[in-house]
This record gives sequence, C-alpha cells and structure tokens, in this order.
Amino acid sequence: MRLALISDVHGNIAALEAVLADARAAGAREYVFLGDYIFDMPFGEKVIRRLRSMRNAHFISGNREGYFERLDEADEARANSQQYGVVYQTWRELSADSKAFIRRLPKTLSLLLPSGRTLYAVHALNLSRADKNRFTSAGAFQRAMLEAPFTHAEYLKDYRAFLEGEAREAISALPGDLIAFGHNHLQSYGQSRGKWLVNPGSVSQPLDFNPGASYTLVDDLPGGFAVTERRARYDRAAAVCEAKRTECYRRGKCWMELVFREVQNGVDALPPFFECARRMCAETGAPGDPIPDAIMERALRESMKKYQRCLEIADRMCDNIGG
Repeated sequence: MRLALISDVHGNIAALEAVLADARAAGAREYVFLGDYIFDMPFGEKVIRRLRSMRNAHFISGNREGYFERLDEADEARANSQQYGVVYQTWRELSADSKAFIRRLPKTLSLLLPSGRTLYAVHALNLSRADKNRFTSAGAFQRAMLEAPFTHAEYLKDYRAFLEGEAREAISALPGDLIAFGHNHLQSYGQSRGKWLVNPGSVSQPLDFNPGASYTLVDDLPGGFAVTERRARYDRAAAVCEAKRTECYRRGKCWMELVFREVQNGVDALPPFFECARRMCAETGAPGDPIPDAIMERALRESMKKYQRCLEIADRMCDNIGG
C-alpha cells in the first residue's frame, strides 16, 4: 500500500490541490494528514471543505487548530491587529461544519497497516534535550544554512546521525514502527532503533530553502518501508495574487506579506522580522504582544535586508536541494 503523508497546509488551497494531484498520479491509496490546515494563507474554509470531501484519509490536529481555543473577540487589541488579524478573520469565515470538524480532530493517531506494522502520527515531536537545532527548528536550520550552505542530501546524512545519536532516547519511547510528524516545515526521514521517522515538510511554506510544495510517499511493503520525498509544483505567484484580494489580507497585511515570502521562496521570514520588531518595541517602550501595527510595518521593511542574504543562498542552492 502506498501512503501519502501531508502536513502544514496553512490555508493554501492551491498548494494542497497540487499535492493531492501529484499523490494521485503517483499511486497513493491512503492519506495521512498531520495538522496545521488553517492559517496563514487565507483559504482555510476551502482547505477544510476539501479535506472533509476526501476518502481513505486520516487526520490529526496541529497547533494552529489549537489557536481557536484561545480566541477572544473581546480582546480588540489582538482581534484588530496586523499580527493576529488573519487568525480572527479565518475563524469568522469558517462554516459551522468546518469548525465542528476541527474540534473533533484527535491529537494523535495509530494506524494498523496491511503489513501488520503500525503508523503513529503526531503533529510535533521533541527529539532534542538540548537547544533547538537544524533538525528540529526552521530558525536553527536557517542559521546553519547561512553559516555553511549544505545540500538536502548532506542534510539527510547528518539528520540520520542525529536520529541514531542525540535523539535515540526520545525515539525509543515513541510507539509505532513508522512515526509521522510535521510542524517544523523541514522535510526529512531516517531510521533509529528499528523505527522510521518521516517528516513530509510543509505543503504551503516549506522552510528548507526549497519552495516546492512538499509531502512524502511511504510504501508499506512486506520487507519494510520505502520512503520517497516529493515536491509538487504550482503557480505560487498566482496563489499570492489571489490571497491579496481577500479580507484576511486587508486585516493582516503585514503578517501575510511575511507568509508570502515563505510561500514564494521556501525560506523562514520570521526570525529576521521578529529580531527587528522586538528591538523596535524595546527602543520605543511599545508592547510586544500584539506588536503595534506601525512597528509591524517598519520591521517588515527592515527585515528584508537580512532576508535577502537567505534568498541569495536559496537561489544558489536550489538545483542541489531538489528544485
């Protein structure tokens, strides 16, 4: 049986449709979705409706779905801010059926496969006892890439050493023969102690310097698992143009411009942005949560200077990391 592992759609319906079409063409028969279906692109309702229409599909929740438990329309500072405007507007636009679907999602899933082995799905894993590293954090991945650029093949080689070394203890406590997870938007896979760990990356905003919509195919074979990483192409510029015509964009323009950088380039836009925003808040004595709209706008402009170096590396590395 061929499974498609899909994670971190983040409201990007165009990217999701591209991945589903690619997976069907590649012979996928079952689909496992690993959470974060809504935010930060503005098509959350379309995404949820599409997922609800699918057969042979299994779903868990992600941290983005958990945001709804903390929404408070009475908190006008947040509800009307550029930082959180997309979150609140997405919630307003979701239908009652879509909200009910989200609320019913389990946090984990155990799936018995035809081979008799078990797939365990969870949105996020903590595999490191130390500080975040390039295998667990997109921000740390970006810092490492800036220091000494590396190819995806080199990354996977080092990732497997990490799984067999520092992460061994955490992995031994996990259930299942195949552990599927997402959250950090970094596509990867490897083995440790007889278990396979597979992260399909992000459909909407992969952050490993490769903007192609990522997902992973897994073949459940009598002799073991076979893993194939995939990237689906779609018109990212057209998706961004459509997003700019939405109410979400009007209410959260600054935040969505950061999202657009990630969609277009496959590079994390948040570290340089928050570095600028926090410094500006400290210098002016402004509150940091929510970040004032004026500071959001200034930090958005200033952070592009640091982001540009990442883009130069991404352009140079693209042919070596999967295009």
